[in-house]
Amino acid sequence: VNREMMDGGDFPPELLLDNPDDPSESTNKYVLILHMVGTIYMFVGLAIVCDEYFVAALEEMCERWSISEDVAGATFMAAGGSAPELFTP
Repeated sequence: VNREMMDGGDFPPELLLDNPDDPSESTNKYVLILHMVGTIYMFVGLAIVCDEYFVAALEEMCERWSISEDVAGATFMAAGGSAPELFTP
């Protein structure tokens, strides 16, 4: 990391570590561990919600509209990934 560029104000200050170059010297290293555990927890939660609700809804749409699951999966995943771009100016 180029410290001279960071000191120039191009980046926000580091919130999790006092010294980003050497995390072992940081007083907030436990906050970093908590942050990592929280991130993993959120991704596992997202996987469970998608498995329980999104897949079931996708299977129901395929059955009602008589389309293959591959086509429906590709279409709805693409629409879901592009939705923020469609609704923002």
